[in-house]
Amino acid sequence: MSDDPTEPAGLVASARQRLAPTIARVTRSAHGATVELTDQAGHIVWPEYAHGPNRLLALLAAEQRYLVEQTGADSTAGATYVDKARTREQGWVHQHLRARGSGPDATGGGLGWSMTSNLLARCRTCGEYLSLDPNDTASCLCGDLNKDMDAGRFGSRLGDGAIDIYQTRPGP
Repeated sequence: MSDDPTEPAGLVASARQRLAPTIARVTRSAHGATVELTDQAGHIVWPEYAHGPNRLLALLAAEQRYLVEQTGADSTAGATYVDKARTREQGWVHQHLRARGSGPDATGGGLGWSMTSNLLARCRTCGEYLSLDPNDTASCLCGDLNKDMDAGRFGSRLGDGAIDIYQTRPGP
C-alpha cells in the first residue's frame, strides 16, 4: 500500500493509520461495503462499524466515526459519516487529481486506452477508482469497471464513455 497522498492508496493508508490500533476490514455487503474493526489478533471488536456505497467511502466513514467517538477529535463537515467521507474524498480529489474527461480519448493515447500509472479510472456506478497502471489487474466493487492486464482488456459494462479519467497532479 502506497503512503503517497496523491494516490488512492495513500488516502486509504492515511485513514487506516487514523483507525490504529484497530484494523479495518472492508467487505462487500448489501450497503455496498461494510467496515468491521478488529484487534491485532484479527478478533472482531466492532462489527458493522461503518457502511458506504463503495470501499473507499466505507473506510473513510469508519475513519470519521472513529475520530469523533474514540478520539474526541473533530471530523470533516457533513450530516452523516458517509457525508463526511464524501467531503474528505472530494477534498482529496480537488487537491490531488485533475479530471481529463471520459472514455479512451481522455487517456491521451490516440486509438484505444493508454495505460499509465499516473491515470485513474472512476466507476460511475459505485464511485471506486482504479489505477491504469499497465501492470495491475483490478475491478471495482460493483463489477462494472474491469481491468485484466493478463488478457489485455479494460472497460465498463456501461460502455467506454461511462469511464471517467483522472490524472494525478504532480507533487510539491
